[in-house]
Amino acid sequence: MIILVSDPEEMVKYRKLINLTSGCLDCPALPLRKDLFGIARGLFDRGACLIAVLGDEPDFDKEDKCIFYLINREIHPANMGISQINVNYSGEDLRCLWYIDTSLIERADTYIFDTVEEYTFALTEFIRQTYPEKLVVYLDQCARYFWDESDRLVCLDSIYQIRSMQAGRYMYIKSDSTLHMHPGLPDLISNTFSSENVINSLCWAKNISELGSLNRDKIILLIDCDFGMWAGLAYIVRTVCIYSIMAYERGWVPVVRLTGDNMYIDFEDDNMWEQYFRPVSDLSVEEALRSKNVICIRSNQLDYRAIWVNPYFRNIWHQGAEFDVYLNDEVMKQFTQRLPVSFKDEKVRVMGVLMRGTDKPGLRKSRNNTKKVLEECRSLFEKRGFDKLFLATEDKDYYDAFCEEFGDKVIAIDQKRVAGEGAIGKQLDVPEGKRYEFGMTYLLVTYCLSKCNAMLYNFKVGAYYLMRKWRKTPFEFECQIGKENAEHGLDNLLDCLEFIEQHERTAVYGTGNVSDKLFVYLKKMLNKVVFVDKKACNGNYLFHGIHVITPDELTAYSLAGNVDGIVLTTSKYAEEIETEIKKRGVEVDQIMRIGTEDFQFK
Repeated sequence: MIILVSDPEEMVKYRKLINLTSGCLDCPALPLRKDLFGIARGLFDRGACLIAVLGDEPDFDKEDKCIFYLINREIHPANMGISQINVNYSGEDLRCLWYIDTSLIERADTYIFDTVEEYTFALTEFIRQTYPEKLVVYLDQCARYFWDESDRLVCLDSIYQIRSMQAGRYMYIKSDSTLHMHPGLPDLISNTFSSENVINSLCWAKNISELGSLNRDKIILLIDCDFGMWAGLAYIVRTVCIYSIMAYERGWVPVVRLTGDNMYIDFEDDNMWEQYFRPVSDLSVEEALRSKNVICIRSNQLDYRAIWVNPYFRNIWHQGAEFDVYLNDEVMKQFTQRLPVSFKDEKVRVMGVLMRGTDKPGLRKSRNNTKKVLEECRSLFEKRGFDKLFLATEDKDYYDAFCEEFGDKVIAIDQKRVAGEGAIGKQLDVPEGKRYEFGMTYLLVTYCLSKCNAMLYNFKVGAYYLMRKWRKTPFEFECQIGKENAEHGLDNLLDCLEFIEQHERTAVYGTGNVSDKLFVYLKKMLNKVVFVDKKACNGNYLFHGIHVITPDELTAYSLAGNVDGIVLTTSKYAEEIETEIKKRGVEVDQIMRIGTEDFQFK
């Protein structure tokens, strides 16, 4: 993304930065015209770091004619906090692309942009030329340099002025690369989007490859993501479902080819999908690779993380990615042979139990919680007259506890089990040559769950999602067990709020999704709170209009005795952050933690 730097002090800072990193004091100068971003992109691609933008009839010899600087955030990711998600856009005129997906952008009648930058400029030009009846609003006065009232564009000082304009259906498009990473509400509910998201929603499938001469009358979506070693099998299935749904909605033909590197194939050329599942269409991979119009996921700079960038993908994800997936004949043959004997006898009643542990974010696994889980399972097991208990877990602590409690009544598939808090893929550390079988075992576990008479679980995780794919009829009953987290949530929230109320100053560390949820309850106590985030290291950073301090500033607050406690607004990274701030010498009366799970009481 190419953005404007219009603050004179910021201009000086960036010039110093360029000088320190490249030794260059001079930067290219460009006249202010509507092709500015296109010309700048070409210069940046050739290695330019900073561009001075001059006004009408510029005098290139006089630097004081500079209106603002352009910087390429992609060239300075460490300094600009660029997200790790690729944007499938290279500066093209959006109207000239062969395929543009307007599903998202057509939902609105009014578009409110907070900043002029490369993506918002491209979106504005596309909207103005394609939908002349729709309203474009800017909250950035720099917009006056590019458009005037004759361009059907309004420039306002405040978003609150929108109310008097009766905007109708609107989209609020912010130039915030982190917006898609920590959404407070789903995009399609909040109507607040990142400009990167909107560009991706238009351009996600813009690159069409000609791989051969077959199927000239078809458009083929080749789902060829590289999932790497960190994506679980359920996540892979769900991602494939989303892309397949998107294809069928548009009249395209989806084809899945998952080669390369993931946790479930032993050789790079293996197609992970077809070694476990039936194809998602009648078109073979071989035929797709010789076809005329092929949209490849990889050639469109998309990967499995694109689910969290494209708002429509994310909406399908939250709806459950309802798309039928079938195990292939060879897998079904093996499962029939490997299915535990108890499942083959209709007179044996089996209660399924899915226990997620290890790296589940927010999981407070404790002896008391395990005891509670066992008591609930024992009560239902005896009350409902079950004969066997099928246990699905990769957590060794849970496995040992259930075996001790239920003895020979436990059925389980032999698999590697671990105990810890790291990423499950890293803990399991599946070696080459064993990955196919690892996937088969995981799928067999989910298949066995689908054959149970009833279902208990502590979290609806990936295995639960797959189990629902295989089972088409309801269980006798299903319920969540060990709800200590949900009950603890309200208690934990109250503890944090009471501490803030009773003390002079509390630091809230983090400005993501959890902080958004907490902020709702802080409005009467904001004078007692200071927000902290590493994002503030990149310059003046605001959270709900409030200045955010850096971790270094938090240390200074602590040493001066100006902070009484800290609330860490994360479950997954709380341990890491607490260790880090203690190393900095931060000493407070209390460090508390609060996570998404603490708001589940709502």
